[in-house]
Amino acid sequence: MAENRTPLGHVLRKLIQEKRTGLLAVKGEYGFQASIYLSRGVVIMLEDGKLYGAPAAKNIAKRINLRTEFHENQAPDKRVNINFTTEAFVNLLSKAETAYETFQASIPSLDAVFKLNKDRWGKEDVNPKDLQILLLLDGQRTVRQTITESGLPELDVLHIIYGYNARGLVVRLSGGKPIHKDACRQLTSALQEKLADIIGPAAETIIDDAFETISASPDYLSKSDLPALY
Repeated sequence: MAENRTPLGHVLRKLIQEKRTGLLAVKGEYGFQASIYLSRGVVIMLEDGKLYGAPAAKNIAKRINLRTEFHENQAPDKRVNINFTTEAFVNLLSKAETAYETFQASIPSLDAVFKLNKDRWGKEDVNPKDLQILLLLDGQRTVRQTITESGLPELDVLHIIYGYNARGLVVRLSGGKPIHKDACRQLTSALQEKLADIIGPAAETIIDDAFETISASPDYLSKSDLPALY
């Protein structure tokens, strides 16, 4: 069967409903791979190369942009008691899908760029466990690069960025892959000049407000930010 990029939960639910037997091979970015074995629509084994059962299920659910391929009637080489029900796994995937949709409101793309707003920080504001991620948010790395360097599952990283962004401790500079800084400055200058011809000195204030509205910086714009400025 050809690879499928439909969300994992949708793929699995369909296989369960059809009472299929075989291996659902899962591949993700950053070298992630997992195997989900089914027998007549029941998940009988889960493994991701290092973990089995419930720990593997939780790790799989934290991954996004997965590719799947189903191999009919393929059985595992060995059976491990997974201590995890099919229903529990499906529910876990559903919760992960909902969380990802929530995070996308603040993190529209893995190419988005964030930086720390250290002026808002206090010692009580930061969980020491989150510092591994926060220190990578330097206004240069994309979210994708942050995930790669941290080695953590995607949803763990997105959850941390989302939470600190909601509190104003992390700010988004760009919603997608950044345009070169020189091009950003030229674009902003041209936009301000054009607007000044129409409304006069208030143009600068209006442009500043526009950047604040889209949570972007004149130095860190992506193509996805541009329509909101015009």
